[in-house]
Amino acid sequence: KLVQTSQVRFVFAQIPAMGVLQAYDDVLQRRPLPTKVVTAAVANALSEQLARCATTGSTSSAAASLKQSAVGITITAVVHFWHTRLERSLANWPPQQTRTVVLKTALQMLLLEPLLAAFFLALRHALDASSVKQFVEALRASWAKIVVSSWTVWGPASVIQYRFVPTHYRSLVNNVIGLFHTTYIVVLAAKKKLPIENADTASKDDKTE
Repeated sequence: KLVQTSQVRFVFAQIPAMGVLQAYDDVLQRRPLPTKVVTAAVANALSEQLARCATTGSTSSAAASLKQSAVGITITAVVHFWHTRLERSLANWPPQQTRTVVLKTALQMLLLEPLLAAFFLALRHALDASSVKQFVEALRASWAKIVVSSWTVWGPASVIQYRFVPTHYRSLVNNVIGLFHTTYIVVLAAKKKLPIENADTASKDDKTE
């Protein structure tokens, strides 16, 4: 892991235009969780704005962006601890062997992603002050769709990350991928008018690790 980190930092140093990423990397090394949380907040607020522009041609409200940022921050913290715990639990497994990558990916797809989908919907409804009935209806209507979408996007992404990306960089990669995945899910949700209060502005996904 130290070799991988050194190699990434060396690449940053060799490209002048990557100075911002070098600074980000330095902060990430010193304060990993706060840095991931701030990154998630910005990425999720941006995804809310992109989704709103795609569905209505206008920008989203500040309240909707703040809600999506709150969702992103919370889920990013959960995923941060998931990766930390997973790496510790499988510390004796050769990290780059195929069986290790397959096991980590399978655990994420079968355990983490379904839980995150339900947690996301519960959090969105709590922030929207929706009723329990509305939450149950949304769970029935969209939980499976979100899980399948997550498998489609995060399955291949997880294989690549568990094989090549150091643990503390995974959240950054997840936020970049999640920016577009979240935007897609929000647009899809708005078109299908899923049963969430203010569904045209509510953000419907964040799976950032």
